[in-house]
Amino acid sequence: MPVKGQRRTTKKMTPTHRPAATAPAETLPPPSDFLGRLRQVGPSLILTAGIVGSGELIVTTTLGARLGFAALWLILLSCASKVVLQVEIGRYAISSGDSSLRSVDRIPGPRWRASWVVWGWLLSTLISASLVGGIVGGVAQCLHLILPHLSVTAWGVIACLVTLGILLSGGYSVVERGAMLMVVAFSLTTVVAAGALQWSGHALSPENVWEGLTFQLPAQGGLALAFALFGLTGVGTSDLFAYPNWCLEKGYARHIGPRSGRPDWNQRARGWIRVMQLDALLAMGIYTTITVAFYLLGAAVLHGQGLVPEGGQMIATLSRTFTGIFGPWGYFVFLTGALVTLYSTLFASVAANAIMGLDCLTVFGFLARNRPLQRVRWRRGLQVFWAAVYATIFLAFPEQPVQLIVVGGVVQTGMLPVIACSILYLRYRRLDRGIGPSPWVDWLLWLSAGLTLCVAAYTLLGHLDG
Repeated sequence: MPVKGQRRTTKKMTPTHRPAATAPAETLPPPSDFLGRLRQVGPSLILTAGIVGSGELIVTTTLGARLGFAALWLILLSCASKVVLQVEIGRYAISSGDSSLRSVDRIPGPRWRASWVVWGWLLSTLISASLVGGIVGGVAQCLHLILPHLSVTAWGVIACLVTLGILLSGGYSVVERGAMLMVVAFSLTTVVAAGALQWSGHALSPENVWEGLTFQLPAQGGLALAFALFGLTGVGTSDLFAYPNWCLEKGYARHIGPRSGRPDWNQRARGWIRVMQLDALLAMGIYTTITVAFYLLGAAVLHGQGLVPEGGQMIATLSRTFTGIFGPWGYFVFLTGALVTLYSTLFASVAANAIMGLDCLTVFGFLARNRPLQRVRWRRGLQVFWAAVYATIFLAFPEQPVQLIVVGGVVQTGMLPVIACSILYLRYRRLDRGIGPSPWVDWLLWLSAGLTLCVAAYTLLGHLDG
């Protein structure tokens, strides 16, 4: 008769007990209807919360104020052209389970502990931190105009501390819920204001729209701003790097299970990829609508009056887009909407860079993948780090929010071809063939990658000529 300890050992080794602790317990059939898929969206809403602050409210409105309607086509192109890159890097991530930087660490080329692409991400992230530092300045100006008893400097520090407190209170669900609330708030505010243009003294004419849709390159003076806008509006470089990690946090890859190539795995993978595609397309519809709305407000209201947002008066000047439509009471409507819009970028950026920082430390070998408690501590530490970095940049350059954002935008634009080529490599050399995209998606992927290369080259050459 076996002893007691042997009986327990035999029980553990029987096949009937293995599946309970392995991947099948983690898998989940994908939703089969539209409403079911809609309930599973989320990662792109976090990106949208970050996208609409700097690119849409500040750079887009400022570009409209400087150039009028002439660059509307560039905004539409920027928003529509990069979503295919987002979908394809998402496809690879949720089918492979690879994090963002682990994915690009597979790109061939020079290495020093990690791929040259990882080093490129790290360098661009450190430089483009100026972008969020400028956002902190915008948030601080809004708060100071609402409650002037505290200085702009004090409000900037408070905004970073509040962000840190919210993020330290929870994980992915806190970020997703916060982002969703902010997306709804600034979407309603902005779309209502843009719609009200037609009942104000700044109504749009068919000629304005035709001018905006006619292809024309911006004047030299607006070149840097226009192509910083291409890097900031729609899905930018930092968003493309962050998106796979948000998909993993949401659980898409976990629901598919480890890659097996079996028919049931392929079916789950394709189903959750459809959820991810809906997630990306829904977000594109939201941020494109908001981007166009902000641009039209700047072109219709500010350009005609010769007003350009800059310096410490950036928010006060931007508020004229609402007061020119609604009258004096529109000032407070604008401040409320602008505060939510800008703060959403600060909130999403601290959250995203903390996740990416974890990824970076793991790729460089400083942090283990299988130490969840350690990773939670490091994630919180990175949230503190990035909030401090953004606050420091704001304190160092309190009167230059637009310039800080433009610098970050140019860096983001310059990195777009790198991430685009990385996505092409992953698509053709690493992706499971059973879940590859259709030929027309492949065609769009090549078109998008080529476009990002052309825009980046034009931006850099423009700066060299300047």
